[in-house]
Amino acid sequence: MPTSSTNDAFSASRSRFEQVCSFMGGETASSLTHWELETKLSVDVRELVRQLYQDHLDLRSSREERLVDVIDAEADRHTSVEAGHTRSLQTIFALSLSHPPCLSSAR
Repeated sequence: MPTSSTNDAFSASRSRFEQVCSFMGGETASSLTHWELETKLSVDVRELVRQLYQDHLDLRSSREERLVDVIDAEADRHTSVEAGHTRSLQTIFALSLSHPPCLSSAR
C-alpha cells in the first residue's frame, strides 16, 4: 500500500491527469474533430507519462543510499555531494531531469 510520501511524490502527475480528464469532459473537446481530439490527447497523455516518469525519478533519487565516496574510471576519488545538481535524461517520453547525487572531487 502506498505511503503518504509516495502519494505526494506523484501529486504533479495526478494534477496533470485531472487536467486531461477535465479537458476531455469539457466543451472544447466536444467541439474538436476526432482527428483533432486524438492529436491533442496524444500530446497531453505523452506529457502525463513524462511527468509520471519524472516523479518516479525524483522519488527514486530521494530514496537512494548516498555513498561516502566514489572512485571514477580515472581513479579520482569523489567525496562530496553537489547540492541541487541535475542532469538531462533523454527518454522515449521526452526530456526529463534526473536528480542523482553528484559527487565532486576531493581536492
